[in-house]
Amino acid sequence: MTIAAISLAEPVGPDGAPLLVLGPSLGTSTLLWSTTIPALAERYRVIAWDLPGHCAAPAATAGFTVGELADAVASAVDAPFLYAGEELGLEDAEVPPEAIVDPSGGRRDGCRAPIPWTIGPGHGWASPGTWLPFPPEADEHSVEAQSADPSSTLALYRRLLTLRSASDALRLGGHEIVHDHDGVLAWRRSVGGTDDTNGADDVLVAVNFTSEPVVFEGFADWNSLVSSHPDRAVAQVVGGHMMPDEALWAAPPR
Repeated sequence: MTIAAISLAEPVGPDGAPLLVLGPSLGTSTLLWSTTIPALAERYRVIAWDLPGHCAAPAATAGFTVGELADAVASAVDAPFLYAGEELGLEDAEVPPEAIVDPSGGRRDGCRAPIPWTIGPGHGWASPGTWLPFPPEADEHSVEAQSADPSSTLALYRRLLTLRSASDALRLGGHEIVHDHDGVLAWRRSVGGTDDTNGADDVLVAVNFTSEPVVFEGFADWNSLVSSHPDRAVAQVVGGHMMPDEALWAAPPR
């Protein structure tokens, strides 16, 4: 099928399995995944897509921005996207000239660094040497270290994914912008119905893009579900303010 000049292959894999979306690199096509998809489809519901003008996708009739590309993919697949290492808060690796493997001159090597799974030499990889250097502070950002730290980035992502899985609003609800000034962007996601157990039908998502506390009126009596700020407890009343650099998910009082 084709959506906004993007060609999406028919999904393969078991119904209800975790969704896996495969996209091409610039200058390639879904043929890149042709030998990989059958194995992945044993465990995942796999969808592959092509950029406009590549493989089966028709060329765009006008300019095609990255934002339009993202919108088109999102319209076809309602699923969150995580780039490998994002859930660990990894920074790009520093790749010296002699270690560059990217044909474009190394511009993409930093973000393709291997994931540090464990603490210590090798970080869980079987071979003594990896194809690229590890990201900075690999021990501190490893899966092993962050799994033991409830305040880690990995722990935050796991809480958010658990919340999304249990929330009809976050999976199915529409978007209503409710605040877009003073450095805070907030939107409300809601679905119809009367069953509001665990805030599943009405969720506020708010992000403070400043490093200062910000007054945030209108949802003072709502209760936090998840927060990126260590001083905000679960089920704590929002209280009409955002913490510095905070991302917050909240539900109305019950």
